[in-house]
Amino acid sequence: MLSKMQHIEDDELERLAAEAGPDSLEAKTLDDLRRERAQDRQAFAFRIGEFYLVGPMPDAETDLTMSLAYEYVKRMRSPM
Repeated sequence: MLSKMQHIEDDELERLAAEAGPDSLEAKTLDDLRRERAQDRQAFAFRIGEFYLVGPMPDAETDLTMSLAYEYVKRMRSPM
């Protein structure tokens, strides 16, 4: 089963960043999101597995591509 990209609401990302601390992946993702929006870009935060992404709302093809890429990375990491 493919892992789907999950849109992370701003307030949820802020809460996660506050809980995890300023050097956390969540805090860095929040910084990236703010940087993109400061440049007047429509950007959103997404999570797929343990990864976070910042970018525009994906279309179906992008969502599927990211899901397949995540599954590939996950399988390459797991011990054989």
